[in-house]
Amino acid sequence: MAHLGALCQGGKLYLMTERASSVPPSGKGDNALNFRDISTHQPSVRLILNASPNAELLNSRAKVLNDAGYYTSSARTPEEAAQYAASMNCDLALICYSFPNGEKKALSDRLRRVSPDTTIVCLEQGSDDNHGVFVSRIQEALKTA
Repeated sequence: MAHLGALCQGGKLYLMTERASSVPPSGKGDNALNFRDISTHQPSVRLILNASPNAELLNSRAKVLNDAGYYTSSARTPEEAAQYAASMNCDLALICYSFPNGEKKALSDRLRRVSPDTTIVCLEQGSDDNHGVFVSRIQEALKTA
């Protein structure tokens, strides 16, 4: 079963996975997704906030992380990233190099304020080109989380 990401709705965090005949939090049936409440997740569940204005980078990075067994939530704007970080108790936040420099620093500072227990990593260009090395770096960062 593939982990597709996380959804924050109504103050709860739901893990999205592929599955037939599921019922998402909205109550509407969806034959492709399964939603499981992980608002009070166990310490063994590693939740990563993946922030990038570039949809292609966001999606490819989320796939690599999901395939490595991590739960991810993706944000395309600093506002969305801060909202998720404040409500989801993330273990790690990845800030993409594709944000402008001033925006990266402001986002990092904002995430530290709204989620002081979250480890923040500002990615450099090319840091996720080699998926194995990228996942190893994530594992190292999570050791301090």
